[in-house]
Amino acid sequence: MLPAMTDLTAAPGLPEPLHTALRALLRVHAPGASLLAVGQGGQVLRLEPGGGTRVGGELVPPDEWLDRGELAWLTRGGALLGLLWSADAPLQPGAVEVLTLLLSAAQEGRAQREAEVLITQLPVPAAWLSADLTFRQVSRPWLELFGQTGDAVMGRTLAEVLPQCEACRAGLMQAAAGRALRLPDLRLSVAGGGRAWLRGEARPYFGGEAAGVLWTLQDVTAEHAEAAHLAALLQGTGTPTALLQLDGTVLHASSGLTELAPGWTPLAGQVLWAWPGFAGAPSEAVQHLVRRAVRDGLAGADVPLERGGALTLGLRRVAAGAGAAEELLVLEARPGPEAWAEAGG
Repeated sequence: MLPAMTDLTAAPGLPEPLHTALRALLRVHAPGASLLAVGQGGQVLRLEPGGGTRVGGELVPPDEWLDRGELAWLTRGGALLGLLWSADAPLQPGAVEVLTLLLSAAQEGRAQREAEVLITQLPVPAAWLSADLTFRQVSRPWLELFGQTGDAVMGRTLAEVLPQCEACRAGLMQAAAGRALRLPDLRLSVAGGGRAWLRGEARPYFGGEAAGVLWTLQDVTAEHAEAAHLAALLQGTGTPTALLQLDGTVLHASSGLTELAPGWTPLAGQVLWAWPGFAGAPSEAVQHLVRRAVRDGLAGADVPLERGGALTLGLRRVAAGAGAAEELLVLEARPGPEAWAEAGG
């Protein structure tokens, strides 16, 4: 058993730059995994998939981690820096390496220097911006993504560096005000003259004595291409189906589903459980169903409707494309025994 830990909010000495960077890396490289890691000053951080973070205790795996799932040891120079554990899904290749790199860098730096090192060594496109959205530091993958140099970016504003990204501004400003959020997917110009679909996340970031925003990006062009292909297939069938991201956002719905549930089409771009046709929307039952499908790969249930009766929903997790790391959810729906009796009669 692990020694008692305290909540993150009760630990004012928590190294915020390290915690924020670890959380960003976990979300990209090991979603659903838990991490125990040694932070600056020897504090032990425990990061859980749902966003919870605790500090304190010792770097010892809980019994549950030893009994099931996959456990990886993060070491550098013979020193144990952390433990990465996944209950169900196997750990993605590279997750151990990038987390080890970050934890090792954190041991060598302090305060402002730590914040700078953590950003520059992140193996994903990431940028640290001040509260007025001026670039303070960026990672090498970020520079490579946009074909920029450090001298051309540092000290300049978002509007000066990426005038095409005005749609990001509102979300980044919310993060600067203290709110972590996921940004909408955007198709932006990148290095080489092409365009790519980029998925961003923004969260408050505190480095040394400076506050600002940590903005991380992920190239999801392949996911959008595959989604467009699947959407074309969906539109050609009368089967009531839809395509969702793992967070429950509806990407596309078939004509059969639209006919089955009028008003579904405007839901594209919003989470499934927000559809007003579900009883008590936003529907906790649908939200729970999506979470089960993400966790177990398959889930189904009869969901009550606002007009009475129920809609039988089935969700399964699929790869976004051959060999793709990204995954999507496929929804299949059919009316419950009495859901559409009036419409049919």
